[in-house]
Amino acid sequence: MALSNPSDQYTPLAPAIAHKLNRPNPKFLREVPLFRGLPESQLKVIDRLIEIRTFAADETILSQGQVNAEIFFVRYGLARVTRTDTEGNEGNTFAYLHENDIFGETGLFSEGDHHATANVISFTEVSVLVMKHSDFINVLNDYHPAALEVARILTQRLHWTSDRLIRDPNDRQFFLVVGVGPGAGATMFGSGLTTAIAHALPNESTVYTEHPKGKELPKLYGINTHRPHYHHDEGYDLYIPFGLPRLVTSLQLNIIWEQLGERYKNIIMTIPSRILEEAGDLLEQVTGVVLVAQPHQWAEVDEMRQIVEDSPYITTNNIMTVANCSAIEDQAIAQADSPFDFTIPHIIELQTVLQTVTQMPDDALQVMTTIRKRLSIENGICVYLPKEATAVRERVLWLFEEHFKGTQIEQESVSTDFVTISGYVDRDALNNNWRAFLNGVSASKDGALDGKIAIEINHHLSLI
Repeated sequence: MALSNPSDQYTPLAPAIAHKLNRPNPKFLREVPLFRGLPESQLKVIDRLIEIRTFAADETILSQGQVNAEIFFVRYGLARVTRTDTEGNEGNTFAYLHENDIFGETGLFSEGDHHATANVISFTEVSVLVMKHSDFINVLNDYHPAALEVARILTQRLHWTSDRLIRDPNDRQFFLVVGVGPGAGATMFGSGLTTAIAHALPNESTVYTEHPKGKELPKLYGINTHRPHYHHDEGYDLYIPFGLPRLVTSLQLNIIWEQLGERYKNIIMTIPSRILEEAGDLLEQVTGVVLVAQPHQWAEVDEMRQIVEDSPYITTNNIMTVANCSAIEDQAIAQADSPFDFTIPHIIELQTVLQTVTQMPDDALQVMTTIRKRLSIENGICVYLPKEATAVRERVLWLFEEHFKGTQIEQESVSTDFVTISGYVDRDALNNNWRAFLNGVSASKDGALDGKIAIEINHHLSLI
C-alpha cells in the first residue's frame, strides 16, 4: 500500500537530505530530462497535475498486464523491474530505476488502453510523482509541438536490458569540451582530444562535432562535403549537423546526442560556455567535461566549473581545466603558478591539428593523451549517519572494505549531528556488490538505530 504522507517518517535526517526530500515539486521536475528547458509557468502547471505516491520496500508499484494510463517520475529510492512469464512466475530483475528515472511511458503516444509490460517493485522505499498520459501530452504540446518528438526520443533511454545499477550502454564515452570566452581554442583542443582517443582506441568508433557552429566544420577542416558524416584520415568521423530543426538549444543538443549515441562509442562535442547551462540533461550522459580557456581567463573558467559542479551528475573528478596558449605570450602567463589542471603549449597553425596529428608538438599530444586517460566515470557511494551511531559507522566501514576492496574512504562531518562515509568505487564492483552493500547497511541499523539511513549512489538518493 502506498504511504500517503511519508514526510514525518524520514526525520531526523542530515540537513542536506532533508532539504532534498522537501524540495518543491517544480524544482525536482526541472531536473527530469523530459522537462528540462520548460519555463517556470509550465512547471507550475505540471505541479498542479501530479500526485505524490510513496511505497515501502518490496511493494508493487506497477503490475505487468494492468491497464495503465499514467507516467511515473522517481523522486527518490530504488525500484526493480521484472517480467512475469505465461505461467505467472516472476522472472529475474532486468533493470533498476532510481531518482529522476521514468516508467509507465508505454503507450504514451498511441491510442486505446495500454497495459503495463513489466512489474515495477520497490527495492527500497520509493517516492514517485504520477501524471496522467493525457495531461503529460497536453502540457508538452501547449509548450511546443516539437517537444513531443524529443519526448519520444528520450523515453527510448528507458529500455535497458541489464540488471546493472550503473547503466553503461555499449560503454560509450561522451566528452564535452567547453570553450570559455573568445579565442579559447576549443576547436583545436577538441580535435586534438578526438585524435588522441581515435589513436588509442583504433577499433572503436569515434566522432567529433560542435554546436552551434557544427556546420562550419568543413570550412575549418578544409574539406568539401555535404554529408553529415565525414571520415577523417586520423581515424575518426566528423559530424556536421545539416538539417537540424530550429528548436531551443537544449532540444537540439538532445537530438544530436541521440543520433550520435546510436552510432558511435566515443563522442566528443565542443560547445561555447554561453550555452553550458542549456546543456542540462546532457550532463547525465557525460563521461567528462573539459573547460578550455586562455591562461588569463581563470576567473571565467572557475565560474563555469561551479556551474558544472552543481549538476547532480558530475563530480569534481570528471572536470578538467585547460589553459590553451593560443598566443606565444600566453605561455609565460601559464607558467606562473597556473591554477589550471593542464596547459597546452602554443601551436602556430590551427590547421596542423585539424588536418593531421603528425605535426602536432609532442608535448601538446602528451597533454591530450593524459587528459583522455584521466577523464573516466567515477561512481560514488555516500552514507549519512548520526554521529552517535558509532557501532553502525564501524559496520559501514567494514562493508566498504568487504565489498569494495582498496577504495579510499572519507569520513566527514556535515552538520552538528551527522557524518558521511563516502568513497569512489570501481563501476563493475559497484554493479556486482551494491545490493549486498545496501542489505548490509540495512541489517546494521536493526536494533541499533531508529528511523532511516540515507544513501546516495552517484547522487541518487535512497532511504533504508
